[in-house]
Amino acid sequence: MKSLGIVVAIMVLSVPVLATDFSAGLQIGQVGGKGGQMQFAIDEFAQNFPASLRWTAGYSRRDAGDPLGARRVFINDNTNGTPDEQGSLWQFGMDFVIPIRHIGGQPVEFYTGPRYSRFLASFDFIGGNEIFDINSRQWGWGFGLESRFAMSERASLLLSAGIEAYLDDEIYGHDTAYSPDDEPVNGRNDYTFDDADEVINQPQWEPRLLIGVTWSL
Repeated sequence: MKSLGIVVAIMVLSVPVLATDFSAGLQIGQVGGKGGQMQFAIDEFAQNFPASLRWTAGYSRRDAGDPLGARRVFINDNTNGTPDEQGSLWQFGMDFVIPIRHIGGQPVEFYTGPRYSRFLASFDFIGGNEIFDINSRQWGWGFGLESRFAMSERASLLLSAGIEAYLDDEIYGHDTAYSPDDEPVNGRNDYTFDDADEVINQPQWEPRLLIGVTWSL
């Protein structure tokens, strides 16, 4: 991670020499749940390179999963209390954005790049004195299409549609963890990673449909 940070820092520091355009934007819609996304992009960050480079950070709220199932797999077999749940998802990405064609006079661009997600599922059994969180961190990949519509000299309406796919990784909470290699830490009964994955609504295949505005800086 340290070496990756050094590489990114070098890229950013070299941008002012080559870049001809910077932009920032904000979008809302479906982004792993109902939420929004901020973005920062650099055009022509390298000579003769055909794509723009973009960084994104998105946040959404989503269903956390099955409260009773999560309690059984991670905590205990109690059923007392009224279950309440909420889930949240942070997504971070880097895209290469490539112009591909014009449709009806409008430019269409293809984007693709790596993703990193941080999912949190919170469960509260009201009256049952049981509150716990389940977490997962996953790497993935995203791709899609988008188009811009000029609103002023510097502002554009941005429409975006795509999909993201995430790899299985450790799911943990309380003092229990389940990993894809099925070597649990303090696992309960004979539950496996598949059981944990089934009761927690962590990201897997995530459709994206966003609308927002970008500004040239």
